[in-house]
Amino acid sequence: MKAVDWAETCSGRKKRIYDKPATPYSRLLASRALTGPKAEQLAAIHHQLNPAAITRKINTIQNRLLDSARERTNVRSHA
Repeated sequence: MKAVDWAETCSGRKKRIYDKPATPYSRLLASRALTGPKAEQLAAIHHQLNPAAITRKINTIQNRLLDSARERTNVRSHA
């Protein structure tokens, strides 16, 4: 979500107004800043993305980092 404006409540406090949540890719498309081959190239990349596979890969890397940190902590505590 992105803050787009400010409003004032009945009590006089300021409150931020947010737009609807959107991915950076969809915001870029909505801005119409991209045209031609770059837009087609990004659309092809976006079409190939698999959020589930990306999440699995992130989890695998995080687990490797945690295991590495755990091993280093155990080595230092036994010394």
